[in-house]
Amino acid sequence: MAVLAHSEAAEIAGHLEAVALPAHEDLREPENGLVMVRGRVGGDGAPFNFGEATVSRAAVRLSTGEVGFGYTLGRDRYKAKLIALCDAMVQSDEFAAAVEAEVVAPLRAALIEKRSRKSAEAAATRVDFYTLVRVRADMTSVTELPAGFADKCCRRNRCSGPSWMPWRVPAAFSGSRQRPARRPR
Repeated sequence: MAVLAHSEAAEIAGHLEAVALPAHEDLREPENGLVMVRGRVGGDGAPFNFGEATVSRAAVRLSTGEVGFGYTLGRDRYKAKLIALCDAMVQSDEFAAAVEAEVVAPLRAALIEKRSRKSAEAAATRVDFYTLVRVRADMTSVTELPAGFADKCCRRNRCSGPSWMPWRVPAAFSGSRQRPARRPR
């Protein structure tokens, strides 16, 4: 059902045309409403109410008795009804294979392809920060960095000091072991 929730209503309807739809009735007309979105502090701490989200929901019963429910984020009632119809058809022995082959599988493949394309686009802009600032052979000390650069970074990131930073010049290159002054905590 997650594949259907992430697909567009027009895509679902287009794939459903290939399947002979059974007789069905609406148990619950498609409607819009709100649900409370909950979160947790730090991912596993105390729960809190993050906010409300708009959802559409529908319920459908096939003539053979199977009941399907459809929920989707947003205000697309038609999509909620299509999802409910697919849910009911998947529960039926007669339509389950057809819905899986004609509707869910193509939508799943399109969703995977779309996600991998977006992932590849994001990976193309990836910056490797270790290679971004390299130690130059002519660099003789940390003082060649902009004044206060390491101190500002340590304050912003609340780290223990510049000793862990990859742009710190190793003692072998610097000729001295002087480090920028640390601020007291």
